[in-house]
Amino acid sequence: MDMFPITFYALLCGLVGLFSPRFGRWYGRLMFGAVLGVFAATAMPHVRALAGL
Repeated sequence: MDMFPITFYALLCGLVGLFSPRFGRWYGRLMFGAVLGVFAATAMPHVRALAGL
């Protein structure tokens, strides 16, 4: 099993957990999670290439 995607998404999920209480209501947390998920899916191949993995 490739550990890079698991580690990458685990770090981003930790950020969601850290910052989501600041967004108050459920829709604010949902939008933050959705935007972060799109960013993560788009950025992961680039981060992986920069890391040489």
